[in-house]
Amino acid sequence: MNIAIFTNNYLPNPYGVTTSIESFRQEFERAGHTVYIFAPQFENYKDKN
Repeated sequence: MNIAIFTNNYLPNPYGVTTSIESFRQEFERAGHTVYIFAPQFENYKDKN
């Protein structure tokens, strides 16, 4: 299944929402789903995935 998550807070911001979304992403991917996260782009942040 393809899953899209839309948020205004994501990495590198260390807020609770970011932690929750990252946990959801990891579990969805572990279950075999493809996850797309749509969030603002932060200057000088390099994506790890």
